[in-house]
Amino acid sequence: MQLLAARLLAPGAGGLSDAVFAGDWAAVGGRQCLGFLARALASVFTGDAAALALPAQALQDVCWEQLHSGHWSSVDVAWRDAYALSTLLVAAATADGPIGGEAAAAAHEARLEAALRQMDLAAMMGGPRFREHVDAAAAAAEAALAAERERRAAADAPAAAPLLLSQLPAPPVALPPGALADPLRILPVVEPPSLEAFMLEYMLAPGGGRPVVIRGAIESWPALTRWQDAAYLERVAGRRTVPVEVGEHYLRDDWGTELMTLGDFLRRHVIGPAGAGGRGPDQQQSAAGGQQQQQQQRAAGEQPAGAAAGQRGQQRRGYLAQHELFSQIPALAADIAAPDYTALGEDGLRSVNAWLGPAGTVTPLHQDPYHNLLAQVVGRKYVRVVSPAHTAALYPHAGGMHTNTSRVDAGAPDAARFPDYAAAPFWECVLQAGDMLYIPPKWWHYVTAVTASFSCSFWWS
Repeated sequence: MQLLAARLLAPGAGGLSDAVFAGDWAAVGGRQCLGFLARALASVFTGDAAALALPAQALQDVCWEQLHSGHWSSVDVAWRDAYALSTLLVAAATADGPIGGEAAAAAHEARLEAALRQMDLAAMMGGPRFREHVDAAAAAAEAALAAERERRAAADAPAAAPLLLSQLPAPPVALPPGALADPLRILPVVEPPSLEAFMLEYMLAPGGGRPVVIRGAIESWPALTRWQDAAYLERVAGRRTVPVEVGEHYLRDDWGTELMTLGDFLRRHVIGPAGAGGRGPDQQQSAAGGQQQQQQQRAAGEQPAGAAAGQRGQQRRGYLAQHELFSQIPALAADIAAPDYTALGEDGLRSVNAWLGPAGTVTPLHQDPYHNLLAQVVGRKYVRVVSPAHTAALYPHAGGMHTNTSRVDAGAPDAARFPDYAAAPFWECVLQAGDMLYIPPKWWHYVTAVTASFSCSFWWS
Protein backbone atom coordinates (compact mmCIF):
# COMPACT_ATOMS: atom_id res chain seq x y z
CA MET A 1 0.00 0.00 0.00
CA GLN A 2 2.94 2.32 0.63
CA LEU A 3 4.07 1.84 -2.99
CA LEU A 4 0.58 2.71 -4.23
CA ALA A 5 0.46 5.83 -2.06
CA ALA A 6 3.80 7.04 -3.41
CA ARG A 7 2.70 6.49 -6.98
CA LEU A 8 -0.66 8.20 -6.61
CA LEU A 9 0.95 11.18 -4.92
CA ALA A 10 3.43 11.63 -7.77
CA PRO A 11 3.05 14.89 -9.71
CA GLY A 12 1.70 15.01 -13.25
CA ALA A 13 -0.64 12.81 -15.25
CA GLY A 14 -1.46 9.51 -13.56
CA GLY A 15 -1.05 10.90 -10.07
CA LEU A 16 -3.93 12.39 -8.14
CA SER A 17 -2.20 15.75 -7.99
CA ASP A 18 -3.28 15.88 -11.63
CA ALA A 19 -6.64 17.62 -11.14
CA VAL A 20 -7.63 17.02 -14.76
CA PHE A 21 -8.85 13.51 -13.98
CA ALA A 22 -11.18 14.61 -11.17
CA GLY A 23 -12.60 17.34 -13.40
CA ASP A 24 -13.09 14.99 -16.35
CA TRP A 25 -14.76 12.41 -14.14
CA ALA A 26 -17.06 14.94 -12.48
CA ALA A 27 -18.10 16.26 -15.90
CA VAL A 28 -19.46 12.85 -16.97
CA GLY A 29 -21.36 12.06 -13.77
CA GLY A 30 -18.63 11.05 -11.33
CA ARG A 31 -19.05 14.01 -8.99
CA GLN A 32 -21.14 11.98 -6.52
CA CYS A 33 -18.22 9.53 -6.18
CA LEU A 34 -15.60 12.06 -5.16
CA GLY A 35 -16.45 11.68 -1.48
CA PHE A 36 -15.83 7.92 -1.63
CA LEU A 37 -12.58 8.61 -3.46
CA ALA A 38 -11.42 11.05 -0.77
CA ARG A 39 -12.13 8.49 1.97
CA ALA A 40 -10.34 5.76 0.05
CA LEU A 41 -7.27 7.89 -0.58
CA ALA A 42 -7.08 8.95 3.05
CA SER A 43 -6.96 5.25 4.00
CA VAL A 44 -4.25 4.59 1.42
CA PHE A 45 -2.05 7.37 2.72
CA THR A 46 -2.48 6.26 6.36
CA GLY A 47 -1.98 2.59 5.45
CA ASP A 48 -5.34 1.50 6.86
CA ALA A 49 -6.39 -1.45 4.67
CA ALA A 50 -9.50 -2.18 6.73
CA ALA A 51 -10.83 1.36 6.30
CA LEU A 52 -9.95 1.31 2.57
CA ALA A 53 -11.98 -1.79 1.69
CA LEU A 54 -15.50 -0.29 1.89
CA PRO A 55 -15.09 2.96 -0.09
CA ALA A 56 -12.84 1.23 -2.65
CA GLN A 57 -15.42 -1.49 -3.28
CA ALA A 58 -18.23 1.09 -3.49
CA LEU A 59 -16.26 3.04 -6.12
CA GLN A 60 -15.56 -0.09 -8.13
CA ASP A 61 -19.22 -1.15 -8.05
CA VAL A 62 -20.37 2.22 -9.40
CA CYS A 63 -17.73 2.21 -12.15
CA TRP A 64 -18.56 -1.38 -13.10
CA GLU A 65 -22.20 -0.43 -13.59
CA GLN A 66 -21.18 2.48 -15.81
CA LEU A 67 -18.95 0.24 -17.92
CA HIS A 68 -21.87 -2.14 -18.47
CA SER A 69 -24.70 0.37 -18.91
CA GLY A 70 -24.49 0.42 -22.71
CA HIS A 71 -22.23 -0.45 -25.61
CA TRP A 72 -18.55 -0.42 -24.72
CA SER A 73 -17.76 2.26 -27.32
CA SER A 74 -20.17 4.69 -25.66
CA VAL A 75 -18.45 4.57 -22.24
CA ASP A 76 -16.52 7.79 -21.58
CA VAL A 77 -12.80 7.21 -21.02
CA ALA A 78 -13.03 9.03 -17.68
CA TRP A 79 -15.22 6.20 -16.33
CA ARG A 80 -12.70 3.65 -17.61
CA ASP A 81 -9.94 5.61 -15.86
CA ALA A 82 -12.04 5.67 -12.70
CA TYR A 83 -12.56 1.92 -12.94
CA ALA A 84 -8.80 1.38 -13.17
CA LEU A 85 -8.23 3.62 -10.15
CA SER A 86 -10.95 1.96 -8.08
CA THR A 87 -9.52 -1.45 -8.97
CA LEU A 88 -6.09 -0.34 -7.81
CA LEU A 89 -7.64 0.67 -4.51
CA VAL A 90 -9.52 -2.63 -4.13
CA ALA A 91 -6.31 -4.52 -4.90
CA ALA A 92 -4.42 -2.51 -2.27
CA ALA A 93 -7.03 -3.39 0.34
CA THR A 94 -6.99 -7.03 -0.76
CA ALA A 95 -3.24 -7.63 -0.85
CA ASP A 96 -2.31 -6.15 2.53
CA GLY A 97 -2.24 -8.54 5.45
CA PRO A 98 -0.01 -10.34 7.95
CA ILE A 99 2.80 -12.64 6.81
CA GLY A 100 4.34 -15.26 9.09
CA GLY A 101 3.95 -19.00 9.39
CA GLU A 102 2.69 -21.37 6.71
CA ALA A 103 -1.00 -20.62 7.26
CA ALA A 104 -0.47 -16.87 7.13
CA ALA A 105 1.81 -17.26 4.08
CA ALA A 106 -0.87 -19.27 2.27
CA ALA A 107 -3.49 -16.64 3.11
CA HIS A 108 -1.18 -13.89 1.91
CA GLU A 109 -0.59 -15.77 -1.34
CA ALA A 110 -4.35 -16.03 -1.87
CA ARG A 111 -4.69 -12.29 -1.28
CA LEU A 112 -1.94 -11.58 -3.80
CA GLU A 113 -3.68 -13.78 -6.36
CA ALA A 114 -6.94 -11.90 -5.79
CA ALA A 115 -5.12 -8.57 -6.17
CA LEU A 116 -3.48 -9.77 -9.39
CA ARG A 117 -6.89 -10.70 -10.78
CA GLN A 118 -8.06 -7.15 -10.04
CA MET A 119 -5.06 -5.76 -11.94
CA ASP A 120 -5.85 -7.93 -14.94
CA LEU A 121 -9.43 -6.66 -14.99
CA ALA A 122 -8.12 -3.10 -14.82
CA ALA A 123 -5.72 -3.79 -17.70
CA MET A 124 -8.52 -5.24 -19.85
CA MET A 125 -11.26 -2.72 -19.10
CA GLY A 126 -9.64 0.31 -17.51
CA GLY A 127 -8.56 3.53 -19.20
CA PRO A 128 -5.02 4.66 -20.01
CA ARG A 129 -4.47 7.31 -17.29
CA PHE A 130 -3.53 4.88 -14.50
CA ARG A 131 -2.23 2.04 -16.71
CA GLU A 132 1.36 2.57 -15.59
CA HIS A 133 0.29 2.06 -11.97
CA VAL A 134 -1.77 -1.01 -12.91
CA ASP A 135 1.20 -2.62 -14.67
CA ALA A 136 3.52 -1.79 -11.76
CA ALA A 137 1.11 -3.27 -9.21
CA ALA A 138 0.67 -6.42 -11.33
CA ALA A 139 4.45 -6.79 -11.62
CA ALA A 140 4.86 -6.38 -7.85
CA ALA A 141 2.21 -9.01 -7.13
CA GLU A 142 3.76 -11.36 -9.71
CA ALA A 143 7.21 -10.93 -8.14
CA ALA A 144 5.87 -11.67 -4.66
CA LEU A 145 4.04 -14.75 -5.90
CA ALA A 146 7.12 -15.96 -7.78
CA ALA A 147 9.21 -15.65 -4.62
CA GLU A 148 6.67 -17.71 -2.70
CA ARG A 149 6.56 -20.31 -5.49
CA GLU A 150 10.37 -20.62 -5.44
CA ARG A 151 10.33 -21.00 -1.66
CA ARG A 152 7.89 -23.90 -1.92
CA ALA A 153 9.68 -25.48 -4.90
CA ALA A 154 12.93 -25.65 -2.91
CA ALA A 155 11.23 -28.00 -0.45
CA ASP A 156 9.42 -30.11 -3.06
CA ALA A 157 10.57 -33.18 -4.97
CA PRO A 158 12.51 -32.72 -8.23
CA ALA A 159 10.37 -31.60 -11.15
CA ALA A 160 9.16 -34.11 -13.72
CA ALA A 161 10.09 -33.93 -17.40
CA PRO A 162 8.50 -30.97 -19.23
CA LEU A 163 5.03 -31.43 -20.66
CA LEU A 164 5.36 -30.15 -24.23
CA LEU A 165 2.23 -28.85 -25.94
CA SER A 166 3.52 -30.05 -29.31
CA GLN A 167 3.59 -33.62 -28.00
CA LEU A 168 0.01 -33.73 -26.73
CA PRO A 169 -2.09 -36.36 -28.51
CA ALA A 170 -4.43 -34.56 -30.92
CA PRO A 171 -7.93 -35.81 -31.78
CA PRO A 172 -8.79 -35.97 -35.49
CA VAL A 173 -9.78 -32.54 -36.80
CA ALA A 174 -12.15 -32.26 -39.75
CA LEU A 175 -10.94 -29.92 -42.46
CA PRO A 176 -13.25 -28.23 -45.00
CA PRO A 177 -14.41 -30.28 -47.98
CA GLY A 178 -11.73 -30.42 -50.65
CA ALA A 179 -8.98 -29.29 -48.30
CA LEU A 180 -5.42 -29.99 -49.47
CA ALA A 181 -6.70 -31.88 -52.51
CA ASP A 182 -5.33 -29.57 -55.22
CA PRO A 183 -1.59 -28.71 -55.20
CA LEU A 184 -2.32 -25.61 -57.29
CA ARG A 185 -4.30 -24.14 -54.41
CA ILE A 186 -1.47 -24.44 -51.87
CA LEU A 187 -0.02 -21.06 -50.90
CA PRO A 188 3.63 -20.50 -51.81
CA VAL A 189 6.24 -20.89 -49.07
CA VAL A 190 9.24 -18.53 -49.30
CA GLU A 191 12.31 -17.65 -47.30
CA PRO A 192 12.13 -14.20 -45.65
CA PRO A 193 12.08 -11.63 -48.48
CA SER A 194 13.67 -8.21 -48.23
CA LEU A 195 11.45 -5.34 -47.13
CA GLU A 196 11.35 -4.01 -50.68
CA ALA A 197 10.48 -7.39 -52.17
CA PHE A 198 7.78 -8.01 -49.57
CA MET A 199 6.13 -4.68 -50.29
CA LEU A 200 6.27 -4.95 -54.08
CA GLU A 201 5.49 -8.64 -54.50
CA TYR A 202 2.96 -9.15 -51.73
CA MET A 203 1.62 -5.97 -50.09
CA LEU A 204 1.19 -4.07 -53.37
CA ALA A 205 0.46 -7.04 -55.64
CA PRO A 206 -2.45 -6.53 -58.08
CA GLY A 207 -5.83 -7.60 -56.77
CA GLY A 208 -5.46 -6.24 -53.25
CA GLY A 209 -2.28 -8.01 -52.18
CA ARG A 210 -1.00 -11.56 -52.33
CA PRO A 211 -0.94 -14.00 -49.38
CA VAL A 212 2.28 -15.92 -48.77
CA VAL A 213 3.81 -18.22 -46.13
CA ILE A 214 7.20 -16.97 -44.90
CA ARG A 215 9.42 -19.63 -43.36
CA GLY A 216 12.35 -18.81 -41.09
CA ALA A 217 11.48 -15.22 -40.19
CA ILE A 218 10.86 -15.94 -36.50
CA GLU A 219 13.50 -18.60 -35.86
CA SER A 220 15.28 -16.29 -33.37
CA TRP A 221 12.21 -15.99 -31.12
CA PRO A 222 12.68 -17.55 -27.66
CA ALA A 223 8.94 -18.32 -27.82
CA LEU A 224 9.56 -21.16 -30.28
CA THR A 225 11.07 -23.24 -27.49
CA ARG A 226 9.71 -21.64 -24.33
CA TRP A 227 6.02 -21.73 -25.26
CA GLN A 228 6.23 -25.46 -25.99
CA ASP A 229 6.60 -26.03 -22.26
CA ALA A 230 3.34 -25.87 -20.34
CA ALA A 231 5.27 -25.41 -17.09
CA TYR A 232 6.94 -22.28 -18.49
CA LEU A 233 3.58 -20.75 -19.42
CA GLU A 234 2.27 -21.66 -15.98
CA ARG A 235 5.29 -20.10 -14.28
CA VAL A 236 5.34 -16.76 -16.10
CA ALA A 237 1.60 -16.27 -16.68
CA GLY A 238 -0.39 -19.01 -14.99
CA ARG A 239 -1.92 -16.74 -12.35
CA ARG A 240 -2.98 -14.01 -14.76
CA THR A 241 -6.70 -13.64 -15.54
CA VAL A 242 -7.62 -13.79 -19.22
CA PRO A 243 -10.86 -13.85 -21.27
CA VAL A 244 -11.51 -17.29 -22.75
CA GLU A 245 -14.02 -17.90 -25.53
CA VAL A 246 -16.05 -21.00 -24.69
CA GLY A 247 -18.12 -22.80 -27.31
CA GLU A 248 -17.68 -23.69 -30.97
CA HIS A 249 -17.06 -20.14 -32.20
CA TYR A 250 -18.55 -16.65 -31.99
CA LEU A 251 -21.43 -17.32 -34.42
CA ARG A 252 -22.83 -20.20 -32.38
CA ASP A 253 -25.60 -19.83 -29.83
CA ASP A 254 -23.59 -21.71 -27.18
CA TRP A 255 -20.65 -19.31 -27.46
CA GLY A 256 -19.65 -17.06 -24.58
CA THR A 257 -16.67 -15.62 -22.72
CA GLU A 258 -15.40 -16.68 -19.31
CA LEU A 259 -12.69 -15.12 -17.16
CA MET A 260 -10.17 -17.58 -15.72
CA THR A 261 -6.47 -17.75 -14.98
CA LEU A 262 -4.20 -18.85 -17.80
CA GLY A 263 -3.16 -21.83 -15.70
CA ASP A 264 -6.77 -22.97 -15.29
CA PHE A 265 -7.34 -22.49 -19.02
CA LEU A 266 -4.34 -24.67 -19.88
CA ARG A 267 -5.44 -27.44 -17.52
CA ARG A 268 -9.13 -27.40 -18.46
CA HIS A 269 -9.04 -26.79 -22.18
CA VAL A 270 -5.60 -27.47 -23.65
CA ILE A 271 -3.91 -30.22 -21.66
CA GLY A 272 -6.91 -32.17 -20.34
CA PRO A 273 -9.14 -32.53 -23.42
CA ALA A 274 -6.10 -32.90 -25.68
CA GLY A 275 -5.55 -36.37 -24.23
CA ALA A 276 -2.91 -35.83 -21.53
CA GLY A 277 -5.11 -37.30 -18.81
CA GLY A 278 -6.13 -33.92 -17.43
CA ARG A 279 -2.66 -33.26 -16.04
CA GLY A 280 -1.57 -29.70 -15.40
CA PRO A 281 2.06 -28.63 -15.04
CA ASP A 282 1.83 -28.91 -11.25
CA GLN A 283 0.22 -32.35 -11.39
CA GLN A 284 2.73 -34.32 -13.45
CA GLN A 285 4.63 -35.75 -10.46
CA SER A 286 1.53 -37.62 -9.34
CA ALA A 287 0.68 -39.01 -12.78
CA ALA A 288 1.43 -42.61 -11.85
CA GLY A 289 -0.74 -42.41 -8.77
CA GLY A 290 -3.50 -40.81 -10.83
CA GLN A 291 -3.38 -43.63 -13.38
CA GLN A 292 -3.64 -46.22 -10.61
CA GLN A 293 -6.65 -44.37 -9.16
CA GLN A 294 -8.33 -44.33 -12.60
CA GLN A 295 -7.78 -48.08 -12.95
CA GLN A 296 -9.40 -48.62 -9.56
CA GLN A 297 -12.34 -46.40 -10.53
CA ARG A 298 -12.90 -48.32 -13.77
CA ALA A 299 -12.74 -51.62 -11.88
CA ALA A 300 -15.47 -50.30 -9.59
CA GLY A 301 -17.61 -49.31 -12.56
CA GLU A 302 -17.03 -45.57 -12.05
CA GLN A 303 -16.02 -42.95 -14.61
CA PRO A 304 -12.57 -41.50 -13.85
CA ALA A 305 -12.62 -37.80 -13.02
CA GLY A 306 -10.03 -37.00 -15.69
CA ALA A 307 -12.15 -38.65 -18.38
CA ALA A 308 -15.22 -36.67 -17.33
CA ALA A 309 -13.21 -33.46 -17.40
CA GLY A 310 -11.95 -34.34 -20.88
CA GLN A 311 -15.48 -34.92 -22.16
CA ARG A 312 -16.67 -31.64 -20.73
CA GLY A 313 -13.73 -29.88 -22.36
CA GLN A 314 -14.62 -31.40 -25.73
CA GLN A 315 -18.25 -30.34 -25.39
CA ARG A 316 -17.35 -26.75 -24.51
CA ARG A 317 -14.03 -26.02 -26.17
CA GLY A 318 -12.08 -23.06 -24.79
CA TYR A 319 -10.01 -20.66 -26.88
CA LEU A 320 -7.88 -17.72 -25.80
CA ALA A 321 -8.57 -15.79 -29.00
CA GLN A 322 -7.64 -12.31 -30.23
CA HIS A 323 -6.51 -11.12 -26.83
CA GLU A 324 -3.74 -8.52 -26.29
CA LEU A 325 -1.94 -10.88 -23.95
CA PHE A 326 1.49 -9.40 -24.59
CA SER A 327 0.63 -5.92 -23.37
CA GLN A 328 -0.83 -7.56 -20.27
CA ILE A 329 2.12 -9.89 -19.59
CA PRO A 330 5.51 -8.36 -20.52
CA ALA A 331 7.36 -11.63 -19.82
CA LEU A 332 5.62 -13.23 -22.79
CA ALA A 333 6.11 -10.12 -24.93
CA ALA A 334 9.85 -10.49 -24.37
CA ASP A 335 9.72 -13.89 -26.10
CA ILE A 336 8.65 -12.42 -29.47
CA ALA A 337 9.41 -9.40 -31.65
CA ALA A 338 7.36 -7.48 -34.18
CA PRO A 339 8.47 -8.56 -37.69
CA ASP A 340 10.26 -5.85 -39.65
CA TYR A 341 7.54 -6.01 -42.30
CA THR A 342 5.10 -4.34 -39.91
CA ALA A 343 7.05 -1.09 -40.37
CA LEU A 344 5.86 -0.95 -44.00
CA GLY A 345 2.80 1.20 -43.43
CA GLU A 346 1.54 4.66 -42.71
CA ASP A 347 0.18 4.18 -39.18
CA GLY A 348 2.43 1.41 -37.89
CA LEU A 349 1.52 -1.56 -35.71
CA ARG A 350 -2.11 -1.52 -34.56
CA SER A 351 -2.29 -4.56 -32.29
CA VAL A 352 -0.58 -7.82 -31.37
CA ASN A 353 -2.97 -10.60 -30.35
CA ALA A 354 -2.57 -14.07 -28.87
CA TRP A 355 -4.39 -17.19 -30.08
CA LEU A 356 -3.95 -20.20 -27.76
CA GLY A 357 -6.08 -23.32 -27.64
CA PRO A 358 -6.48 -27.06 -28.18
CA ALA A 359 -6.87 -28.88 -31.47
CA GLY A 360 -10.15 -28.12 -33.22
CA THR A 361 -10.54 -24.42 -32.40
CA VAL A 362 -12.20 -22.55 -35.26
CA THR A 363 -12.21 -18.96 -36.44
CA PRO A 364 -15.07 -18.57 -38.97
CA LEU A 365 -14.51 -17.24 -42.47
CA HIS A 366 -14.09 -13.48 -42.04
CA GLN A 367 -12.05 -10.47 -43.17
CA ASP A 368 -10.08 -7.76 -41.34
CA PRO A 369 -9.25 -4.21 -42.45
CA TYR A 370 -5.52 -4.45 -41.69
CA HIS A 371 -2.37 -6.10 -42.99
CA ASN A 372 -1.92 -9.25 -40.92
CA LEU A 373 1.07 -11.47 -40.17
CA LEU A 374 -0.07 -14.65 -38.40
CA ALA A 375 2.96 -16.23 -36.70
CA GLN A 376 2.65 -19.89 -35.74
CA VAL A 377 4.71 -20.54 -32.60
CA VAL A 378 3.44 -23.91 -31.32
CA GLY A 379 1.58 -26.62 -33.21
CA ARG A 380 -0.12 -26.50 -36.61
CA LYS A 381 -3.05 -24.59 -38.11
CA TYR A 382 -5.00 -24.99 -41.34
CA VAL A 383 -5.81 -21.68 -43.04
CA ARG A 384 -7.99 -21.05 -46.12
CA VAL A 385 -7.98 -17.61 -47.78
CA VAL A 386 -10.26 -16.05 -50.42
CA SER A 387 -9.72 -12.82 -52.34
CA PRO A 388 -12.05 -9.89 -51.56
CA ALA A 389 -12.91 -9.94 -55.27
CA HIS A 390 -15.18 -12.91 -54.46
CA THR A 391 -16.92 -11.37 -51.45
CA ALA A 392 -20.42 -11.73 -52.95
CA ALA A 393 -19.97 -15.51 -53.23
CA LEU A 394 -19.16 -15.71 -49.51
CA TYR A 395 -22.54 -14.31 -48.38
CA PRO A 396 -21.38 -11.92 -45.63
CA HIS A 397 -23.82 -10.93 -42.91
CA ALA A 398 -25.79 -7.93 -44.14
CA GLY A 399 -26.09 -6.18 -40.76
CA GLY A 400 -25.28 -6.32 -37.07
CA MET A 401 -21.90 -6.98 -35.49
CA HIS A 402 -20.71 -9.58 -38.01
CA THR A 403 -20.73 -7.82 -41.36
CA ASN A 404 -17.08 -8.87 -41.74
CA THR A 405 -18.02 -12.56 -41.35
CA SER A 406 -19.42 -15.01 -43.90
CA ARG A 407 -22.72 -16.75 -43.27
CA VAL A 408 -21.21 -19.87 -44.85
CA ASP A 409 -19.80 -22.48 -42.48
CA ALA A 410 -16.58 -23.13 -44.38
CA GLY A 411 -16.10 -26.35 -42.45
CA ALA A 412 -19.41 -27.76 -43.72
CA PRO A 413 -20.90 -25.45 -46.38
CA ASP A 414 -24.61 -25.71 -47.20
CA ALA A 415 -24.75 -25.75 -51.00
CA ALA A 416 -28.52 -25.35 -51.07
CA ARG A 417 -28.45 -22.12 -49.05
CA PHE A 418 -25.25 -20.74 -50.54
CA PRO A 419 -25.00 -22.05 -54.12
CA ASP A 420 -22.32 -19.57 -55.29
CA TYR A 421 -19.86 -20.42 -52.53
CA ALA A 422 -18.43 -23.50 -54.25
CA ALA A 423 -17.36 -21.39 -57.22
CA ALA A 424 -15.23 -19.00 -55.15
CA PRO A 425 -11.54 -19.88 -55.66
CA PHE A 426 -9.45 -20.28 -52.54
CA TRP A 427 -5.86 -20.89 -51.45
CA GLU A 428 -4.78 -22.79 -48.37
CA CYS A 429 -1.90 -23.91 -46.20
CA VAL A 430 -1.04 -25.76 -43.02
CA LEU A 431 1.15 -23.50 -40.90
CA GLN A 432 3.96 -25.26 -39.05
CA ALA A 433 5.71 -23.92 -35.94
CA GLY A 434 8.06 -21.21 -37.18
CA ASP A 435 5.90 -20.23 -40.19
CA MET A 436 4.33 -16.83 -40.68
CA LEU A 437 1.38 -16.19 -43.01
CA TYR A 438 0.83 -12.80 -44.60
CA ILE A 439 -2.89 -12.01 -45.07
CA PRO A 440 -3.56 -8.76 -46.98
CA PRO A 441 -6.34 -6.40 -45.84
CA LYS A 442 -9.88 -7.52 -46.62
CA TRP A 443 -8.82 -11.01 -47.65
CA TRP A 444 -11.22 -13.57 -46.20
CA HIS A 445 -9.71 -16.29 -44.04
CA TYR A 446 -10.89 -19.38 -42.18
CA VAL A 447 -8.66 -20.95 -39.52
CA THR A 448 -8.77 -24.19 -37.56
CA ALA A 449 -6.13 -25.69 -35.27
CA VAL A 450 -4.93 -29.13 -36.31
CA THR A 451 -3.11 -29.62 -33.00
CA ALA A 452 -2.79 -27.72 -29.74
CA SER A 453 -1.66 -24.34 -30.98
CA PHE A 454 -0.20 -21.01 -29.89
CA SER A 455 -0.11 -18.22 -32.51
CA CYS A 456 0.23 -14.47 -32.49
CA SER A 457 -1.02 -12.00 -35.07
CA PHE A 458 0.41 -8.60 -35.95
CA TRP A 459 -1.98 -6.05 -37.46
CA TRP A 460 -0.70 -2.90 -39.10
CA SER A 461 -2.01 -0.32 -41.54
